[in-house]
Amino acid sequence: MEHDTIQHAAGITKLRKTTRTAYTEFQESLPAYAKDLWPEARRTQEQWEAWIGPTNSGKTHSALRDLSRATSGRYLGPLRILAHEVQEKLETQGTITNLLTGEETVTRQHALHTSATVEMAETEAMHDVAVVDEAQMIDDNFRGSAWTRAILGSAAKRILICAAPNAEAAIEQLAEYANIPLTIHHVERKTPLKMRDKPIPLHKAPSGTLLIAFSRHKVLEIAEDLRARGRRVAMIYGSMPPEIRRHESQRFLSGNADIVIATDAVGMGINIPVEGVIFTAASKFDGNWTRLLHPEEVKQLAGRAGRFGLHESGWVCGADDHIHAHVVKMMTGKTVPVAAPFAVLPDWRIIERASTILRTKSLVSCLSESIHAISQDPIIRKNINAPVLEISARLDSFHPVFDLHTRYILSKAPLSKGTEDLFWSWLTNIWLSTKGEGTAIRMSSGLTTMKRLETSRLEEYAAEITLYRWLAARLPHWFPDAESATDEYKQVIEAAKRKIK
Repeated sequence: MEHDTIQHAAGITKLRKTTRTAYTEFQESLPAYAKDLWPEARRTQEQWEAWIGPTNSGKTHSALRDLSRATSGRYLGPLRILAHEVQEKLETQGTITNLLTGEETVTRQHALHTSATVEMAETEAMHDVAVVDEAQMIDDNFRGSAWTRAILGSAAKRILICAAPNAEAAIEQLAEYANIPLTIHHVERKTPLKMRDKPIPLHKAPSGTLLIAFSRHKVLEIAEDLRARGRRVAMIYGSMPPEIRRHESQRFLSGNADIVIATDAVGMGINIPVEGVIFTAASKFDGNWTRLLHPEEVKQLAGRAGRFGLHESGWVCGADDHIHAHVVKMMTGKTVPVAAPFAVLPDWRIIERASTILRTKSLVSCLSESIHAISQDPIIRKNINAPVLEISARLDSFHPVFDLHTRYILSKAPLSKGTEDLFWSWLTNIWLSTKGEGTAIRMSSGLTTMKRLETSRLEEYAAEITLYRWLAARLPHWFPDAESATDEYKQVIEAAKRKIK
């Protein structure tokens, strides 16, 4: 008995020693600094240029001009609708341009330029220029790591960065960290932006005005009231498919609507040349609690007013005295600077290395140890967001049906409250298929049929199809109906357009 106890203790000691050795080996296999996780970028990057300025200052226009003149390059932006718009703009200028987003790939013959969403940044294939738009989003709790990767990891000679003023110090900090020369261009608004002396009630909003609300429900409520008063309105909110947002923008541009009602989803990139902005609230729910609007939020949204070339100036106000007073205060308030530490999530090759050296198939362990291994880097955020760990842990429960690489891919799926349950239902069905009780996810088995086109849930259905297309592009064995999903998505969009008043 005593002999067995001694043997058992010796075994535990040996295991701990082996584990410590493996951790040391893994840590030593990684670079000391996170910037060197992308060796191609470190060898390629020669110069950074940043355009720093408020909305409507032409910073993205300047960067795209340089991109169009380059032999090859990429635009990296926060939204699929922006990637579409930039592709069209470049091609209008004679630059053949591919499109690459999480859900779709459009390849043009002889194209050496690509317009993409920021998560699709290329870190291995080299090109001359990479434009990283809306770089202040490096501070975003959920997507910030994509901007860190795009700036530090893009394998381009010149990195052109467009950002709001509160991100200037962060870009300087990153350039010093990466040891890359940085040139900063400060740009100003091309038209004046003025505060109104008094608030303007919503029912008295002049034509050509953007009304800012902070929920889909509020947008619909205001739209119903104004339509009852005979006003022609367009609407834009976050859950609206990009194609419908663009359709609504075009309705305003063409004169079929004289008022736009939108959530803060309108704050980035959607081209709506309004003369004035009215805030319908002084606070918003940010996912955790309801809070007052911050200066950077008010300035970003107010900056949509007064499009250069169409208006001599722009104006902003609140819908009542309370809202107006807060808007005035925020417009003159100091924004919070974006600063380190910045989020980094390891690419697949790091996860694979962790799995091999640490002899684990757990995605959570590989993620955690990869981040821990570079945690001494002072510029890098030392933790992974709880939602990432929660999703990874839940995905680990599907091992061995999904190997580590598949789970890594699935951990990046663009989930929302409306699609999360369906996502896990699909994975469960696939898991059951290994027991002969389920099957791969077909359009008819995992998605609601076209009858939903007759319901009010077109937007939710579009989100489900978008998720399916994202999965089909990466895991076609389990999600084989990419073509059917694309066709059905187009029909949903057309049905939604017909329902717009």
